Amino acid sequence: MQRELHTLVYRPRSWIARVELIGVVTLFGLVLGSLLYATQGVREAALERSCIGNLHGIRIALRTYQDQYGTLPPACLHDPDGRPLHSWRVLILPQLGHLDLYRRYHFDEPWNSVHNLRVAGEMPDDYRCQVEKEELKSDTSYVAVVGQGTVWSDASAKRIATDDHRIAIVEVAHSNILWTEPRDLAIESVDTLVHRTTSSLVTHHERGPRFASLEHLIILSRAAPRDPESKLLRELLTDGMAFSRLQEDWIH
Repeated sequence: MQRELHTLVYRPRSWIARVELIGVVTLFGLVLGSLLYATQGVREAALERSCIGNLHGIRIALRTYQDQYGTLPPACLHDPDGRPLHSWRVLILPQLGHLDLYRRYHFDEPWNSVHNLRVAGEMPDDYRCQVEKEELKSDTSYVAVVGQGTVWSDASAKRIATDDHRIAIVEVAHSNILWTEPRDLAIESVDTLVHRTTSSLVTHHERGPRFASLEHLIILSRAAPRDPESKLLRELLTDGMAFSRLQEDWIH
C-alpha cells in the first residue's frame, strides 16, 4: 500500500516540473529580450547625441575660424593650376582643438602624399559618426555642400553672417570621402542623398538626417512628408528663408 501511494504522489510531479521549467525559461526569455531592447535604445540615443555633438563642434569651429580670419575657410585650397589640394576639414583642425595634428599635416604637399595619407589615418572623432563601421574610420561622416547659392558657392573664402540660416554641413552615411580629401557634395548631387525606395533622405539615424548651419543644428524628422524631402533640403541649402518653414522641434 505504501509503494502504491508513493507512485501516486510522485508521478504527477514529473509533468508539473516540466510545465514549471517551460514557464521559467519563457519568463527568462521575455526578461532578457526586454533588457536587450532597452539596452539597444540607450545605445542608439547615445550615438545620436554623439553625432549631434560632432555637428555642433564643427559649427562652432567654423564660426571661430571666421572670427579669427574674417571669412569661412574655402571648401578647399587649390594649387596654381586649379587642382584641389586641401580640405576645409583640415583647415579648421586648430579650432576643433587638434593643433598638433594640424601642425603635422604638410600643406606644401598634396592631400594624398605619402606623409599626409599617414596623417589621414588619425582622423579625429569629430568627423566620424559612431554608427559608421570601423573599417570606414578615416571616411568623414560630414561634408559641405558646394555650388551656386550655397554657403560655399565657389572656391573663394567668404564671410557669412552668423544668422545666415542656409545649411552648411550635412551628415552623410558611407560618404566614401577621406576626411582630408578636398572633395564634398555638389548641390547638383543632393538627390544622391535620397533613398531610391523610400524617397527619404539617407541617414544613420532613426529620427532622421541632421544638418548644421552656422546658427543651428537641424534634424529633419521622419515625420516630415517624404516626397518633398530632397526639395526642402535643396531650399535649405540655398535659401535662408526656407528655415522659417521648419517645425520648432526639428531645430536644436
